[in-house]
Amino acid sequence: MPATRAPPQSGSILGLPREVELPNLKLYRITVLLAIVFTFLALFTLGTPDTPRLTGEPVAFDAQRCFADLRALVTGYTGRIAGSDADQRATLWLIAALKQIGFAPHVEQFTAAINGRTVTLQNVWVEAPGDVANAIVVIANRDSPPGAIQGANNNASGVAVALETARAISAVAHRHTIVFLFTDGDAYGALGASDFMKRHDATGISAAIALRKVGLKDATGLALDGSSAVDRVAPPWTWILASQVGHLVGGLSVPLPRFPEQILRLAVPFSSDSQGPFVAAGVPAVTLSVSGPAPAIEFDTLDTISTETLTRVGGAVQSMVLALDAAPDTGLRSGDTIFLTRHRQLPGATLVLIIAVLLLPLTATTVDLLARGRRRHQRLGPAWARWVMHLAPLLFVLTIVYVAGLMNLFPRIPGAVIPPDAGFSHHPRYLRVIVLVVLLLLAYRYAVAVERHLARRVPTSAEAATTVAHTVLLAVALLMFLANPFSVILLLPAALLWPLARPGHWARSLLLVWCGLGGVAAALVFFALRLHFGIDVWWYFLLLFENRSVPVSLALLGVAFVATSGMLAASLHGAVSPASAGQAPGPGSPLPGPGASEPPAADPGAGGPATSRHQGH
Repeated sequence: MPATRAPPQSGSILGLPREVELPNLKLYRITVLLAIVFTFLALFTLGTPDTPRLTGEPVAFDAQRCFADLRALVTGYTGRIAGSDADQRATLWLIAALKQIGFAPHVEQFTAAINGRTVTLQNVWVEAPGDVANAIVVIANRDSPPGAIQGANNNASGVAVALETARAISAVAHRHTIVFLFTDGDAYGALGASDFMKRHDATGISAAIALRKVGLKDATGLALDGSSAVDRVAPPWTWILASQVGHLVGGLSVPLPRFPEQILRLAVPFSSDSQGPFVAAGVPAVTLSVSGPAPAIEFDTLDTISTETLTRVGGAVQSMVLALDAAPDTGLRSGDTIFLTRHRQLPGATLVLIIAVLLLPLTATTVDLLARGRRRHQRLGPAWARWVMHLAPLLFVLTIVYVAGLMNLFPRIPGAVIPPDAGFSHHPRYLRVIVLVVLLLLAYRYAVAVERHLARRVPTSAEAATTVAHTVLLAVALLMFLANPFSVILLLPAALLWPLARPGHWARSLLLVWCGLGGVAAALVFFALRLHFGIDVWWYFLLLFENRSVPVSLALLGVAFVATSGMLAASLHGAVSPASAGQAPGPGSPLPGPGASEPPAADPGAGGPATSRHQGH
């Protein structure tokens, strides 16, 4: 009598193993559609920036006198490295110059650790009193970067323009109190500006304008920086006003940052310029610099300065101060509001909601995966163990990096953001990095061996690995959302692409998973071009990690994200394609006859058709 055959399982043909259940594409499509609709509706919340108007009053900027101040500073006080003797003597010269104008200078001393030693620095500031209590601050750092001899453009030019602006403003009527702040140590990452903000109440400051590298010969335009080391940027009206005065008064082209650039600066917040501490404290602030072919630090001499450029920038600065003085306070502080055009701004709260809604497809598919796995008593333990095997080598190397920093094996500037134009920012220590790479390879090789041993003893399915990967990605996204909601933008490619990944061919497994790292890659490319690092951008961000400019918590979340990408890619690429598993035999394939033994049903938690053929890729 023929043996009785069991009916085929759901999703199988001729008794072949059923197809692995991966993220529900129907649920995914519905949630993506909802996110698109909400994003479209959010565009109706766009507003108009309340930008102060130019007064049209003539400005009186004496370029020859400004150039004379610049020449006296660079020729009499060469090598004005923060805390050096030349820096201290330049402070005395500056105090004398301010007294000659008619001001009573205030000197504030503070200490900072530079190159492993504690040095004494000094901020000097004066004020031109007005009837309105709130102040407008004009900032210029007088120290020059390490390696500079004269530091003519960086930043004697800013000091000279600020001095001449102080002369002009003190001779005209104004409503607000105008403060002229000359900081020290800003070439090491806004040390002077940070100390000033610690001592003074930010609510008493309406706006701030920082001047840096504003005298370059053959200037092609005016560059603006309104970012900070936290998730805040200068409000849209600050950027737009600076652009207007630069173009209309200074005759300089002033490109405004585009929408993606503003989002990236919120997602990866850092700034070493003088406006950074002001913006972080909520003060609308922007740094003005001229763009063009800049010489190397050691060739930054008086010959690179143009009186024409000084005149253009000086007129723009005075017009901006007068516009801020004449306008009523906008009440809009630095925050997360960004602009799409000169006439349309997007509230930060709306942008945060859009980011949260774009996480909806990942959230829905992850909850669905967990619910189905719970109903079938799916074993996730082996998949979690596999994830740990991918995470451990990266954690090991990250620990080595931090320990190397404590041993001063990498350059450090405690308490400040490393300036992109610092000499060591562009000179990777390749030998030390090679040692880290070797350690990573050894640790990863050991982890792969352990993973393969684990896979042979306790196999895991592609569905279990997918469930764990989506759970980790969602947890990382939620934690990053709590720390800085804009940083989640770096994870959105993965959140939208990973639910589409399937076992089998590299195009549907590896490609989709690794494209999820596109947000991180886009950020690296942007900063490589924006900061003129090129391929050395990896070194600069390694220094930011080691210097704690990037918090340890965010570094750990980033490592977890990369490890999860590797685990998911290896699990899906090494698994049997569901389409192949459920495909009928070809014409030449034998059909199971009477009495033939049936293939065992696939256990989703202990291997089966989706179990990795080669665990530990």
